[in-house]
Amino acid sequence: MKLVMRFYNASQAAYSSATKVRGVNVRMALTKCANSMSTNVFCLETIRLNLSVANRIINGHSMSVRSQLSLARRFAHTDVKFPNFENYRRDSTLDINKAARESEDERRAISHAIYYGVGGMMALIAAKESIQGIVAFKGMAADQKALASIEVKMEEIPEGQVAHFLSRG
Repeated sequence: MKLVMRFYNASQAAYSSATKVRGVNVRMALTKCANSMSTNVFCLETIRLNLSVANRIINGHSMSVRSQLSLARRFAHTDVKFPNFENYRRDSTLDINKAARESEDERRAISHAIYYGVGGMMALIAAKESIQGIVAFKGMAADQKALASIEVKMEEIPEGQVAHFLSRG
């Protein structure tokens, strides 16, 4: 493996190294530390990352160009792009000049209605089931109902009259 390194003058902030591994030209760029005044001092983390890339290529692991380019990126807290969640926010909260207290009741009403609506429905179902269970427990048994049934011919009862029948089981 042949490694050629070129250092530029102090006004430039980077050097590039080129190497030929397994017949493929590989280019890596290292950025100079912002606080270093010398051209020979570079960020240790960046050098380590690029050396690990070179080791992976030498050992036969494949790496995409995108992963090599991502190592040269600057990771400062001022460079972070924050996501925009305005598409997911409610319309009542989009106005930044409006206090949150003004739309608080509207925002809470939906969740409270769902919470108490579902809870009330579950309470009604539980009450119905318990009442039906009590009535079924206190009711007459099926074998007693079968013994107590009698057959009455309706033709024997005159119209307008009332008939009483006694079942003695």
